[in-house]
Formats: sequence, C-alpha cells, structure tokens
Amino acid sequence: MLHPSNQDIPFPLIFTGPADSAAYFQKIDEFLVYTLGEEIRRYYTIITGDPVAVARTMRQGIDEIAEFRRTHQDAFITTGG
Repeated sequence: MLHPSNQDIPFPLIFTGPADSAAYFQKIDEFLVYTLGEEIRRYYTIITGDPVAVARTMRQGIDEIAEFRRTHQDAFITTGG
C-alpha cells in the first residue's frame, strides 16, 4: 500500500482494543511515525475503549472502498492467483 501507485486506494486499518491498551497503541504510533514519518498516520486509525466508534469507522471505510471500486470499475473480489 505504500507504493506511490497505490496511495489513493482506500484501506481502512484500525488498531483497536480496550481503553487500557491506549498506551500500547501510542507506542506503536510513535514507532511508525519515527520509522516512516508523519505521512504514515493517514493509513491507520487508533480507537480504544469505544467499540461503537470502531464499528462506525469500519462501516465508513467499507463504504469508501465500495465507492472507489465502483468509480474505478475495480473488482470486489480477487481470485488469489
């Protein structure tokens, strides 16, 4: 996904867990930003302690993928070949 030709393809990635896992995900975020730069944050969302927000964010991401694929006449499935 980090290849420049893929940068506009939506790919919802959510790091999630209970509220007490926030510090853990903060460390992951710090590592990713340190190694790959601030730009990496556009590729993921961190949500802790809020399963409803996770579901809503995921639903939004699925809708964005569907719209992207319709607009670009892209397949909704792959054959894995």
